[in-house]
Amino acid sequence: LDNKKYVWNGIRVRIGIHNGHADSEENPLTGRFDYFGTTINKAARIESASAGGLILITKEVLTDLSEDDLELLQNPIIIPYGHIKLKGVAEGAEVSGVLPKILGNRQHELVIAAHKTDILARKMSLSSSGSKQLRIGLKAGCATVAHVKLILPYSRTAGMMTALSVILSNVEFSADRTNGVISYQCNDSLLVTWNAGKKCKSHSNQAIRFANILYIKMRCSSFRVTVGIASGEVLYGVVASDKRRFATTVGSCL
Repeated sequence: LDNKKYVWNGIRVRIGIHNGHADSEENPLTGRFDYFGTTINKAARIESASAGGLILITKEVLTDLSEDDLELLQNPIIIPYGHIKLKGVAEGAEVSGVLPKILGNRQHELVIAAHKTDILARKMSLSSSGSKQLRIGLKAGCATVAHVKLILPYSRTAGMMTALSVILSNVEFSADRTNGVISYQCNDSLLVTWNAGKKCKSHSNQAIRFANILYIKMRCSSFRVTVGIASGEVLYGVVASDKRRFATTVGSCL
């Protein structure tokens, strides 16, 4: 809840909508019609490019919506995402997001898959021919990286949030004691770096100390983690893109 309004509630689904000509054929088993053609394929790709909790529509659909239609929909928030690339659709599509007004705050947390892919592609190009703007602030150096992963039995997945909270607390403690920095956290995995953004002369030894401290901290816990450690050349720093800034570490040792 945010300002007494629902922002997220229940299962998140994503929807893609496109209109146009479609071929149909009656299914001999169900007696219902199956639909084929570029319109169906494009709608499917639009859905794949969306994000959980968002309706994504094409320019064609938005153009067909009259003022009466929008009023019937209680004047939803329209978020223009511009032109995006779609797998299997050569021309791509110009799309917009649609959100009910009551869920307006959700738009600040949504990043559609197409934009995520674009950001990843730009990060991957940093070590070769990436744009000059994105290179600003990046430095090359030798660092050590530890990948920490939560091991949780299938029967206990319901307790994952509790487990992640305990592990994150222990990882933060261990990293702080060894001059390490948590640079990434997603689902059940974390990355801790040494000598990338924060100077650490004996970064390999500090990473091993981190693993030992974490082992001691986790020994009294019912949760288990695995830790992998590697050293190598990395690019690290802050990537600036549009109005956002991304702290990143890139390299083969990750």
